[in-house]
Amino acid sequence: MKRALVLFGSVSDQYIYDDIISELKKEYLVDFQVISAHRNPEDLKDRLDRDDFDFIIAGAGLAAHLPGVCASLTKRPVFGVYVPANFSGLDSLLSILQMPFGVPVATLNPNNIDIVAKVLKVINSRDKKSINIVVGKEVREYESTQSELKRLSQFGEENGVSLNINENFSDVEFNIVLAHHDFKKEMREDAFYIPLLNASEKKSPSYGVKILERVDNGAIWFGVNNSRNALKFYLNLRGE
Repeated sequence: MKRALVLFGSVSDQYIYDDIISELKKEYLVDFQVISAHRNPEDLKDRLDRDDFDFIIAGAGLAAHLPGVCASLTKRPVFGVYVPANFSGLDSLLSILQMPFGVPVATLNPNNIDIVAKVLKVINSRDKKSINIVVGKEVREYESTQSELKRLSQFGEENGVSLNINENFSDVEFNIVLAHHDFKKEMREDAFYIPLLNASEKKSPSYGVKILERVDNGAIWFGVNNSRNALKFYLNLRGE
């Protein structure tokens, strides 16, 4: 049975992590610790160095650095959950979501923790040599879309994964979805989602609220125009 390490930044988050732990125990062995990336950085490093887990669920509010710091200190997959302390959780969501390339954190709503087990099962059942990239025809020709597809294709080639670009989901391959703000398709458990913004939208803070609304609707998300982190996380889940 796989082992999940659950880390939260404060005991005040108990109202969130109690439910998360209960859900995870249905599928995994669970180890839990309250540890702050800001107040106890050495303790955090020591805990991660033990490497006695298969993946991490890390949650925090406010600046919410815990999931990202975990991802920088371990090669194990890190799922980040945001705590809605201020701004309905917008501050912590963006802190967790917006990781630089190479430090992927799979971001999800704390009420959607059951998707972790579902995604792990789906990945084990799908074709591991290719990924289906879902891009709506209405945004296919956007400059931001073309730039994202070019970066993603190069990264996939470097890691031995072929990419198939389609308007629809695949039931054979795992899916990475470039989701523009007018994306109307369903949220699925066999997909990772990336908010796709053009240059002007990236400059508007109001789109941060729209991304929060999207994540609240479900699924697993990665940072704006950062599909390479989704692919890297997928490879981490496969142990590559």
